Amino acid sequence: MSSISLSLSDPEVWAQIFTATCAILGIFFVGKRYWWGWLFNLANGLGWGVLIWFSGQVIMYIPLVLMLALALRNCIEWYAEGRRQKADEDG
Repeated sequence: MSSISLSLSDPEVWAQIFTATCAILGIFFVGKRYWWGWLFNLANGLGWGVLIWFSGQVIMYIPLVLMLALALRNCIEWYAEGRRQKADEDG
């Protein structure tokens, strides 16, 4: 049985902690219908970029770019929708 060794001095470990935290917070706040919850998903992409860099799996930048584009589009759309709803409420 192989053992897994994690060191907090390893940047890859911190990138994994960062991406996991951003993913959980993003899912939570998007589920609460906050437009800025998508910003956590965008930050998550930065963490994935670091992980891809350290792992050398450059092909993974393709789904990363798609994920970031989707998160950015949703963030912009949700923000615009919230502004429209606020304008409708204000009369």
